[in-house]
Amino acid sequence: MRDALQHRGIPVQLHSAAGLLSHPLVIDLRAILEVIHEPTANPSFVRWASGVKWRIGARDLAALGSRAAELAKTVGRSQDDSDHEVHSIDQALSSAVEGIDLVDVVSLSDALFDLGSLDHYSTSAINRFGKMAGVIRSV
Repeated sequence: MRDALQHRGIPVQLHSAAGLLSHPLVIDLRAILEVIHEPTANPSFVRWASGVKWRIGARDLAALGSRAAELAKTVGRSQDDSDHEVHSIDQALSSAVEGIDLVDVVSLSDALFDLGSLDHYSTSAINRFGKMAGVIRSV
């Protein structure tokens, strides 16, 4: 197969299965497929959103997590907590989903389709969230 592609002038790069699965674009592809298959696959959503294509930051992911908590009608982060500086994605996500009952979880991908007040997100995140929603719809 490699020889046939190269003969036609198509650049080829071979990877082992382990090498291919560790490639950032393949990791992102797997993450989006997991989100589409299981909308509550929040770790996969975070991987996809913070990955090489979308580069969504911790603050915007935390705001989306808070919106997911609102949609689940749980206590999520309080308004006072939103003013504190976020130091890591793990910290932001932990505080965003704090107090959520596992039975009532609304996924981050569900919140992506109902962002609530856009004042909580950066302009670039709003744009990227819209494009991400479009990808989920089209796939």
